[in-house]
Amino acid sequence: MKNLGYAIFEKLYHELGIHTFFQRHENRLKIDFNLNAIFRLHVYSRILDPGSKKQAYDQQNQFFETMAPSLEEVYRRLDYFNRFNLDLQAWLNEAVKKQYGRKQEYAYYDVTNYYFEIDEEDKLRRRGPSCNLTLKFGKSG
Repeated sequence: MKNLGYAIFEKLYHELGIHTFFQRHENRLKIDFNLNAIFRLHVYSRILDPGSKKQAYDQQNQFFETMAPSLEEVYRRLDYFNRFNLDLQAWLNEAVKKQYGRKQEYAYYDVTNYYFEIDEEDKLRRRGPSCNLTLKFGKSG
């Protein structure tokens, strides 16, 4: 059984030019493997069925193409993603601003993912997942 749901993410991925980002780095480094395909596997798997890198590799048959030839390739390429981390964030920031007209007057800090494992609650902490809290910071003046 194949998952058609990732077609939407594939469209966004290409609109943001992430494939171009990786092509440029692959050409500059003169590497002969497809960083883009492995990155796509990570992104789509994390969105559709969050889990480990191994799980993403093991379940890639849900997509219409093989993105990672081996689990070893998945693990070996993580260093490249770490190396390009800040460059990719800057690329995405510019792409989102250009493609979707995002204004940068505000920054949103989302703190919905914290969890307390405590026996006794107090005014600050309650047992279990946090409530939804988003803080908005605007430009002053």
